[in-house]
Amino acid sequence: MKRLGIVVALLALICTRARAQTPAQMEDAKKQFELGQVAYDLAKYDEALTHYTKAYELSKLPAILFNLGQSHRRLYETGAGLDSLRRAREMYRSYLRLVPFSSERSLAETLLKGVEDEYAKQLHAQRDKLLIEGRGVSALNLAEDFLGQGDLDAAQAALDRFQRSVGNLRPEVARGLRVKGRLEAAHSDGAAENTFARALELDPSTSPPPDTEKVALAAFVQAQALMKGQAPLGLQHVPPTRLKVGATPRLRIEVTHDKLQMVTGLQLHYRAGHGAWAVSSVQQGDVSFPPTFNQALAAGTRIEYWFDAVDEAGARLDTLGSNSLPYALSVDAKPPIPIYKRWQFWVGIGAGALVAAGVGAAVGVTQSPPERVAIPVNAGLLLK
Repeated sequence: MKRLGIVVALLALICTRARAQTPAQMEDAKKQFELGQVAYDLAKYDEALTHYTKAYELSKLPAILFNLGQSHRRLYETGAGLDSLRRAREMYRSYLRLVPFSSERSLAETLLKGVEDEYAKQLHAQRDKLLIEGRGVSALNLAEDFLGQGDLDAAQAALDRFQRSVGNLRPEVARGLRVKGRLEAAHSDGAAENTFARALELDPSTSPPPDTEKVALAAFVQAQALMKGQAPLGLQHVPPTRLKVGATPRLRIEVTHDKLQMVTGLQLHYRAGHGAWAVSSVQQGDVSFPPTFNQALAAGTRIEYWFDAVDEAGARLDTLGSNSLPYALSVDAKPPIPIYKRWQFWVGIGAGALVAAGVGAAVGVTQSPPERVAIPVNAGLLLK
Protein backbone atom coordinates (compact mmCIF):
# COMPACT_ATOMS: atom_id res chain seq x y z
CA MET A 1 0.00 0.00 0.00
CA LYS A 2 2.90 2.36 0.77
CA ARG A 3 4.36 1.87 -2.73
CA LEU A 4 0.95 2.55 -4.28
CA GLY A 5 0.75 5.80 -2.34
CA ILE A 6 4.16 6.86 -3.69
CA VAL A 7 3.12 6.12 -7.26
CA VAL A 8 -0.22 7.95 -6.96
CA ALA A 9 1.46 10.98 -5.40
CA LEU A 10 4.10 11.09 -8.11
CA LEU A 11 1.53 10.78 -10.88
CA ALA A 12 -0.44 13.61 -9.33
CA LEU A 13 2.71 15.72 -9.20
CA ILE A 14 3.42 15.02 -12.87
CA CYS A 15 -0.12 16.06 -13.76
CA THR A 16 0.09 19.37 -11.90
CA ARG A 17 3.73 20.30 -12.50
CA ALA A 18 3.99 23.77 -14.08
CA ARG A 19 7.68 24.50 -14.83
CA ALA A 20 8.71 25.30 -18.38
CA GLN A 21 7.23 22.06 -19.70
CA THR A 22 4.11 22.25 -21.84
CA PRO A 23 0.88 20.41 -20.94
CA ALA A 24 1.56 18.01 -23.81
CA GLN A 25 5.03 17.23 -22.42
CA MET A 26 3.63 16.59 -18.96
CA GLU A 27 0.96 14.31 -20.36
CA ASP A 28 3.61 12.35 -22.26
CA ALA A 29 5.70 12.19 -19.08
CA LYS A 30 2.75 10.73 -17.20
CA LYS A 31 2.28 8.05 -19.86
CA GLN A 32 5.98 7.17 -19.84
CA PHE A 33 6.01 6.93 -16.07
CA GLU A 34 3.01 4.61 -16.10
CA LEU A 35 4.69 2.40 -18.71
CA GLY A 36 7.78 2.36 -16.52
CA GLN A 37 5.76 1.21 -13.54
CA VAL A 38 4.24 -1.65 -15.54
CA ALA A 39 7.68 -2.76 -16.78
CA TYR A 40 9.14 -2.53 -13.26
CA ASP A 41 6.31 -4.65 -11.83
CA LEU A 42 7.05 -7.27 -14.51
CA ALA A 43 10.77 -7.23 -13.58
CA LYS A 44 11.61 -5.81 -17.02
CA TYR A 45 14.07 -3.38 -15.55
CA ASP A 46 15.72 -2.38 -18.84
CA GLU A 47 12.32 -1.33 -20.18
CA ALA A 48 11.51 0.44 -16.94
CA LEU A 49 14.74 2.45 -17.21
CA THR A 50 13.88 3.51 -20.76
CA HIS A 51 10.42 4.77 -19.78
CA TYR A 52 11.51 6.40 -16.53
CA THR A 53 14.34 8.18 -18.34
CA LYS A 54 11.93 9.58 -20.94
CA ALA A 55 9.53 10.64 -18.17
CA TYR A 56 12.34 12.49 -16.40
CA GLU A 57 13.57 14.17 -19.59
CA LEU A 58 10.05 15.40 -20.35
CA SER A 59 9.07 16.50 -16.83
CA LYS A 60 12.40 17.23 -15.09
CA LEU A 61 10.82 15.89 -11.89
CA PRO A 62 13.61 14.92 -9.44
CA ALA A 63 11.31 12.37 -7.75
CA ILE A 64 11.66 10.12 -10.81
CA LEU A 65 15.38 9.77 -10.02
CA PHE A 66 14.38 7.51 -7.14
CA ASN A 67 12.68 5.15 -9.60
CA LEU A 68 15.73 5.22 -11.84
CA GLY A 69 17.90 4.28 -8.86
CA GLN A 70 15.58 1.41 -8.00
CA SER A 71 15.66 0.10 -11.58
CA HIS A 72 19.47 0.21 -11.80
CA ARG A 73 19.76 -1.54 -8.43
CA ARG A 74 17.32 -4.27 -9.43
CA LEU A 75 19.15 -4.70 -12.73
CA TYR A 76 22.40 -5.31 -10.85
CA GLU A 77 20.69 -7.79 -8.54
CA THR A 78 19.48 -9.77 -11.54
CA GLY A 79 22.98 -10.19 -12.98
CA ALA A 80 23.98 -6.91 -14.65
CA GLY A 81 27.51 -5.56 -14.28
CA LEU A 82 28.98 -3.27 -11.67
CA ASP A 83 28.17 -0.22 -13.79
CA SER A 84 24.47 -0.70 -12.97
CA LEU A 85 25.28 -0.50 -9.26
CA ARG A 86 27.30 2.64 -9.84
CA ARG A 87 24.43 4.22 -11.75
CA ALA A 88 22.03 3.31 -8.94
CA ARG A 89 24.34 5.08 -6.52
CA GLU A 90 24.40 8.23 -8.66
CA MET A 91 20.60 8.26 -9.06
CA TYR A 92 20.03 7.97 -5.29
CA ARG A 93 22.59 10.71 -4.66
CA SER A 94 20.93 13.01 -7.19
CA TYR A 95 17.52 12.32 -5.70
CA LEU A 96 18.70 13.17 -2.18
CA ARG A 97 20.41 16.33 -3.42
CA LEU A 98 17.43 17.60 -5.40
CA VAL A 99 14.66 16.44 -3.04
CA PRO A 100 15.86 17.52 0.41
CA PHE A 101 12.42 17.14 1.99
CA SER A 102 10.64 13.89 1.23
CA SER A 103 8.79 11.18 3.12
CA GLU A 104 11.00 8.72 1.24
CA ARG A 105 14.28 10.37 2.19
CA SER A 106 15.03 7.90 4.97
CA LEU A 107 14.38 4.97 2.63
CA ALA A 108 16.55 6.52 -0.09
CA GLU A 109 19.40 7.06 2.38
CA THR A 110 19.19 3.42 3.53
CA LEU A 111 19.19 2.15 -0.05
CA LEU A 112 22.10 4.44 -0.95
CA LYS A 113 24.16 3.16 1.99
CA GLY A 114 23.58 -0.43 0.91
CA VAL A 115 24.50 0.33 -2.69
CA GLU A 116 27.67 2.20 -1.66
CA ASP A 117 28.81 -0.64 0.59
CA GLU A 118 28.19 -3.26 -2.10
CA TYR A 119 29.95 -1.14 -4.73
CA ALA A 120 33.01 -0.62 -2.52
CA LYS A 121 33.12 -4.35 -1.76
CA GLN A 122 32.94 -5.33 -5.43
CA LEU A 123 35.42 -2.63 -6.43
CA HIS A 124 37.97 -4.14 -4.07
CA ALA A 125 37.16 -7.76 -4.99
CA GLN A 126 37.30 -7.16 -8.76
CA ARG A 127 40.14 -4.61 -8.67
CA ASP A 128 42.56 -6.27 -11.10
CA LYS A 129 39.85 -7.44 -13.49
CA LEU A 130 38.28 -3.99 -13.61
CA LEU A 131 41.61 -2.29 -14.27
CA ILE A 132 42.38 -4.65 -17.15
CA GLU A 133 38.96 -4.20 -18.76
CA GLY A 134 38.58 -0.46 -18.14
CA ARG A 135 38.38 1.77 -21.22
CA GLY A 136 37.35 5.36 -21.81
CA VAL A 137 34.68 6.72 -19.47
CA SER A 138 34.44 3.39 -17.65
CA ALA A 139 38.13 3.66 -16.70
CA LEU A 140 37.63 7.27 -15.62
CA ASN A 141 34.75 6.24 -13.35
CA LEU A 142 37.01 3.63 -11.78
CA ALA A 143 39.77 6.21 -11.27
CA GLU A 144 37.38 8.50 -9.41
CA ASP A 145 36.06 5.67 -7.25
CA PHE A 146 39.46 4.18 -6.39
CA LEU A 147 40.67 7.67 -5.50
CA GLY A 148 37.65 8.14 -3.27
CA GLN A 149 38.60 4.90 -1.47
CA GLY A 150 42.19 6.06 -1.03
CA ASP A 151 43.63 3.43 -3.41
CA LEU A 152 46.00 5.81 -5.21
CA ASP A 153 47.81 3.14 -7.21
CA ALA A 154 44.59 1.73 -8.64
CA ALA A 155 43.31 5.25 -9.31
CA GLN A 156 46.49 6.10 -11.25
CA ALA A 157 46.31 2.85 -13.22
CA ALA A 158 42.67 3.50 -14.15
CA LEU A 159 43.44 7.12 -15.09
CA ASP A 160 46.26 5.92 -17.36
CA ARG A 161 43.80 3.56 -19.05
CA PHE A 162 41.41 6.44 -19.59
CA GLN A 163 44.02 8.81 -21.00
CA ARG A 164 45.27 6.18 -23.44
CA SER A 165 41.76 5.61 -24.78
CA VAL A 166 41.12 7.09 -28.23
CA GLY A 167 38.46 9.72 -28.80
CA ASN A 168 37.80 10.93 -25.25
CA LEU A 169 35.47 13.93 -25.20
CA ARG A 170 35.90 17.32 -23.58
CA PRO A 171 33.72 16.83 -20.44
CA GLU A 172 35.49 13.57 -19.60
CA VAL A 173 38.91 15.08 -20.31
CA ALA A 174 38.15 17.84 -17.78
CA ARG A 175 37.08 15.20 -15.23
CA GLY A 176 40.25 13.26 -15.92
CA LEU A 177 42.37 16.36 -15.30
CA ARG A 178 40.59 16.89 -12.00
CA VAL A 179 41.47 13.31 -10.95
CA LYS A 180 45.03 13.81 -12.15
CA GLY A 181 45.36 17.03 -10.13
CA ARG A 182 44.12 15.30 -6.99
CA LEU A 183 46.60 12.46 -7.49
CA GLU A 184 49.47 14.91 -8.08
CA ALA A 185 48.54 16.79 -4.91
CA ALA A 186 48.41 13.54 -2.95
CA HIS A 187 51.97 12.83 -4.11
CA SER A 188 53.05 16.42 -3.33
CA ASP A 189 53.63 17.05 -7.03
CA GLY A 190 53.85 20.76 -7.79
CA ALA A 191 52.11 20.23 -11.14
CA ALA A 192 48.66 20.00 -9.53
CA GLU A 193 47.93 23.73 -9.93
CA ASN A 194 48.60 23.64 -13.68
CA THR A 195 46.54 20.46 -14.08
CA PHE A 196 43.57 22.00 -12.29
CA ALA A 197 43.94 25.12 -14.47
CA ARG A 198 43.73 22.94 -17.58
CA ALA A 199 40.54 21.37 -16.23
CA LEU A 200 39.07 24.83 -15.64
CA GLU A 201 40.03 25.98 -19.14
CA LEU A 202 37.92 23.14 -20.53
CA ASP A 203 35.14 23.36 -17.95
CA PRO A 204 34.93 26.46 -15.71
CA SER A 205 32.30 24.65 -13.61
CA THR A 206 34.82 21.97 -12.54
CA SER A 207 34.16 21.31 -8.86
CA PRO A 208 36.94 21.60 -6.28
CA PRO A 209 38.44 18.55 -4.56
CA PRO A 210 36.88 17.36 -1.28
CA ASP A 211 37.62 19.50 1.79
CA THR A 212 39.56 16.60 3.27
CA GLU A 213 42.21 16.93 0.52
CA LYS A 214 43.83 20.12 1.84
CA VAL A 215 46.81 20.21 -0.54
CA ALA A 216 44.65 19.55 -3.60
CA LEU A 217 42.12 22.15 -2.51
CA ALA A 218 44.85 24.79 -2.10
CA ALA A 219 46.21 24.02 -5.58
CA PHE A 220 42.71 24.25 -7.02
CA VAL A 221 42.15 27.70 -5.45
CA GLN A 222 45.43 28.89 -7.01
CA ALA A 223 44.31 27.52 -10.37
CA GLN A 224 41.03 29.40 -10.07
CA ALA A 225 42.95 32.64 -9.47
CA LEU A 226 45.13 31.93 -12.52
CA MET A 227 42.11 31.37 -14.76
CA LYS A 228 39.92 34.16 -13.36
CA GLY A 229 38.21 36.04 -16.19
CA GLN A 230 39.52 33.59 -18.78
CA ALA A 231 36.95 32.41 -21.33
CA PRO A 232 36.79 28.66 -22.00
CA LEU A 233 38.84 27.18 -24.81
CA GLY A 234 36.99 27.20 -28.12
CA LEU A 235 37.06 27.19 -31.91
CA GLN A 236 36.01 30.05 -34.17
CA HIS A 237 34.91 29.72 -37.79
CA VAL A 238 32.88 31.77 -40.27
CA PRO A 239 31.52 29.31 -42.83
CA PRO A 240 31.18 30.24 -46.52
CA THR A 241 27.94 29.19 -48.19
CA ARG A 242 28.84 28.99 -51.88
CA LEU A 243 31.83 28.14 -54.02
CA LYS A 244 32.59 28.99 -57.63
CA VAL A 245 33.28 26.14 -60.01
CA GLY A 246 37.01 25.68 -60.42
CA ALA A 247 37.82 27.69 -57.29
CA THR A 248 39.64 26.10 -54.36
CA PRO A 249 37.43 25.88 -51.24
CA ARG A 250 39.04 27.95 -48.50
CA LEU A 251 37.94 28.02 -44.90
CA ARG A 252 39.33 29.75 -41.83
CA ILE A 253 39.57 28.19 -38.39
CA GLU A 254 40.97 29.72 -35.21
CA VAL A 255 41.55 28.35 -31.69
CA THR A 256 40.47 30.89 -29.10
CA HIS A 257 41.29 31.26 -25.40
CA ASP A 258 43.84 28.44 -25.38
CA LYS A 259 45.88 30.09 -22.65
CA LEU A 260 47.57 26.86 -21.62
CA GLN A 261 48.11 25.68 -25.22
CA MET A 262 46.22 22.46 -24.80
CA VAL A 263 45.29 22.11 -28.47
CA THR A 264 48.05 20.35 -30.38
CA GLY A 265 46.20 19.70 -33.64
CA LEU A 266 43.12 20.40 -35.72
CA GLN A 267 41.27 17.85 -37.80
CA LEU A 268 39.06 18.66 -40.78
CA HIS A 269 36.39 16.05 -41.54
CA TYR A 270 34.88 16.47 -45.02
CA ARG A 271 32.95 14.77 -47.78
CA ALA A 272 31.20 15.52 -51.08
CA GLY A 273 27.52 14.67 -51.31
CA HIS A 274 26.68 11.74 -49.06
CA GLY A 275 29.95 9.90 -49.48
CA ALA A 276 32.24 8.56 -46.77
CA TRP A 277 33.90 11.04 -44.41
CA ALA A 278 37.57 11.78 -44.95
CA VAL A 279 39.81 13.46 -42.38
CA SER A 280 42.81 15.71 -42.79
CA SER A 281 45.12 17.33 -40.24
CA VAL A 282 45.22 21.12 -40.66
CA GLN A 283 46.73 24.18 -39.03
CA GLN A 284 45.10 27.32 -37.70
CA GLY A 285 44.26 30.03 -40.20
CA ASP A 286 43.28 29.51 -43.83
CA VAL A 287 42.40 25.90 -44.58
CA SER A 288 41.76 24.19 -47.89
CA PHE A 289 40.65 20.70 -48.86
CA PRO A 290 43.24 18.40 -50.49
CA PRO A 291 43.90 19.08 -54.22
CA THR A 292 42.54 15.69 -55.29
CA PHE A 293 39.24 16.53 -53.57
CA ASN A 294 39.09 20.00 -55.14
CA GLN A 295 39.64 18.68 -58.66
CA ALA A 296 36.65 16.34 -58.39
CA LEU A 297 34.17 19.05 -57.44
CA ALA A 298 31.48 19.45 -60.09
CA ALA A 299 28.79 22.10 -60.41
CA GLY A 300 25.97 21.54 -57.93
CA THR A 301 28.09 19.49 -55.50
CA ARG A 302 27.25 19.83 -51.80
CA ILE A 303 30.29 19.82 -49.52
CA GLU A 304 29.90 18.96 -45.82
CA TYR A 305 32.60 19.41 -43.18
CA TRP A 306 33.31 19.85 -39.46
CA PHE A 307 36.33 20.42 -37.21
CA ASP A 308 37.90 18.79 -34.15
CA ALA A 309 40.52 20.31 -31.86
CA VAL A 310 42.60 17.54 -30.28
CA ASP A 311 45.28 17.32 -27.61
CA GLU A 312 48.50 15.34 -27.59
CA ALA A 313 46.64 12.16 -26.62
CA GLY A 314 44.10 12.54 -29.41
CA ALA A 315 41.23 13.57 -27.09
CA ARG A 316 38.64 15.88 -28.64
CA LEU A 317 38.84 19.14 -26.70
CA ASP A 318 36.36 21.01 -28.85
CA THR A 319 34.24 20.46 -31.94
CA LEU A 320 32.62 22.72 -34.52
CA GLY A 321 29.87 20.82 -36.28
CA SER A 322 29.59 17.05 -36.29
CA ASN A 323 29.01 14.17 -38.66
CA SER A 324 25.28 14.46 -37.97
CA LEU A 325 25.15 18.30 -38.03
CA PRO A 326 27.97 19.38 -40.37
CA TYR A 327 28.64 22.71 -41.99
CA ALA A 328 27.78 22.78 -45.69
CA LEU A 329 28.55 24.80 -48.81
CA SER A 330 27.46 24.36 -52.42
CA VAL A 331 29.39 24.59 -55.66
CA ASP A 332 27.69 27.00 -58.07
CA ALA A 333 25.49 25.16 -60.55
CA LYS A 334 26.97 27.03 -63.56
CA PRO A 335 30.62 27.82 -64.29
CA PRO A 336 31.55 31.51 -64.20
CA ILE A 337 30.95 33.36 -67.52
CA PRO A 338 34.08 34.96 -69.01
CA ILE A 339 33.88 38.71 -68.84
CA TYR A 340 33.89 39.10 -72.60
CA LYS A 341 30.74 36.94 -72.79
CA ARG A 342 28.77 38.96 -70.27
CA TRP A 343 26.11 41.35 -71.55
CA GLN A 344 27.16 43.93 -68.97
CA PHE A 345 30.58 44.06 -70.60
CA TRP A 346 29.20 44.86 -74.06
CA VAL A 347 26.63 47.29 -72.73
CA GLY A 348 29.51 49.06 -71.04
CA ILE A 349 31.51 49.07 -74.25
CA GLY A 350 28.54 50.40 -76.21
CA ALA A 351 27.85 53.06 -73.67
CA GLY A 352 31.48 54.08 -73.79
CA ALA A 353 31.36 54.38 -77.56
CA LEU A 354 28.23 56.51 -77.45
CA VAL A 355 29.75 58.75 -74.88
CA ALA A 356 32.88 59.12 -76.96
CA ALA A 357 30.82 59.95 -80.06
CA GLY A 358 28.76 62.46 -78.14
CA VAL A 359 31.86 64.13 -76.83
CA GLY A 360 33.28 64.35 -80.35
CA ALA A 361 30.08 65.88 -81.71
CA ALA A 362 29.97 68.33 -78.88
CA VAL A 363 33.51 69.39 -79.60
CA GLY A 364 32.68 69.94 -83.28
CA VAL A 365 29.65 72.10 -82.50
CA THR A 366 31.12 74.24 -79.81
CA GLN A 367 34.51 74.94 -81.38
CA SER A 368 34.79 77.78 -83.96
CA PRO A 369 35.92 76.77 -87.46
CA PRO A 370 39.58 77.46 -88.11
CA GLU A 371 40.38 80.94 -89.47
CA ARG A 372 40.79 80.94 -93.31
CA VAL A 373 44.10 82.33 -94.49
CA ALA A 374 44.13 83.97 -97.95
CA ILE A 375 46.56 82.40 -100.39
CA PRO A 376 48.24 84.94 -102.71
CA VAL A 377 47.73 84.18 -106.43
CA ASN A 378 50.11 85.19 -109.25
CA ALA A 379 47.69 86.43 -111.93
CA GLY A 380 50.41 86.40 -114.57
CA LEU A 381 50.81 82.71 -114.25
CA LEU A 382 47.12 82.15 -114.66
CA LEU A 383 47.08 84.11 -117.95
CA LYS A 384 49.83 82.08 -119.41
